[in-house]
Amino acid sequence: MLTDSDEQGVSAARPHPSFAALRQVRAGVLNVGYAEAGPAHGPAVVLPHGWPYFRDGQQSVFAVDLIALMDTLGIERAVHTGFGWGSRTADIVAALWPERCKALVSVTGYLISNRKRTTPPSPAPPPPSGTRTMCAS
Repeated sequence: MLTDSDEQGVSAARPHPSFAALRQVRAGVLNVGYAEAGPAHGPAVVLPHGWPYFRDGQQSVFAVDLIALMDTLGIERAVHTGFGWGSRTADIVAALWPERCKALVSVTGYLISNRKRTTPPSPAPPPPSGTRTMCAS
């Protein structure tokens, strides 16, 4: 609760504007639904979020998709503000295409990682038969 000048309680909830109808656009290989708000010629802020329902969660693919969306919408540079998986996407855009990133806000995201490098190594093969193994302590 907030209080007014008369110390009377008022609700902290404020009405918020809702987005107009979602728009659809073909961006690269995807048909992307997006919401748009604010002045048409104002600074662009991209808010990616979500869980990868397809594409095997390939981190860089989501970033490529976001760049394709920006290209389709004519957005040269944007403030990238991501949450969860969206923050990883925003991080990758900032790392690989810094010229497309005016600023970055990354919230509760995952680190950019190299899945191939973080895979545990395969166990060493057994020594060839007839090999003498010695241990010293």
